Amino acid sequence: MAVPDSSFQIDQISNSTATEDADNKYNICQRTGFKVKPGSLVETWDGQLVRRESWEPRNMQDFTTVKAESLTGATRPESTDVFIATSIAPEDL
Repeated sequence: MAVPDSSFQIDQISNSTATEDADNKYNICQRTGFKVKPGSLVETWDGQLVRRESWEPRNMQDFTTVKAESLTGATRPESTDVFIATSIAPEDL
């Protein structure tokens, strides 16, 4: 490939039909993917921008904590081990 000389110029690409009216400026709901008008998205507790119809409050189960167990010991004494024999042969089975 040949190296362009100093007189080489890059033409800028222009789109004369491009517009910046309100119809082309939409926001996307991060939960549903719907296109919505600017300014109509709300932020959820986890930072997503969603439609007002898709907004949900944080679940109360997220705020629950586990209560530590207080183990005081066995409720009844452990029984003694019972052995059936000192050795078992295949004939015993």
